[in-house]
Amino acid sequence: MKSPITSDRLQKPLAALRAAGRDGLTPIELNRICQSTRASSDLSELRQHGILIEKEYVGKSVGGRRVFRYRLASILHMEIL
Repeated sequence: MKSPITSDRLQKPLAALRAAGRDGLTPIELNRICQSTRASSDLSELRQHGILIEKEYVGKSVGGRRVFRYRLASILHMEIL
């Protein structure tokens, strides 16, 4: 399996999360930016490759679904230091 740094499919969400910084992104935002419908799967695979991604509950959608925001953990920890 390719490293998340060189995999074209995983590079897009990783770059999007880096660009979002501490604001992070929801899966819907990631899908739109990456032109994908697999944001949750891609995030899971990035985690399997050792990328630290934090998840924050931000509320419920109009339809009642839980909404989460994802951020690269290393960005959050670097800003604290």
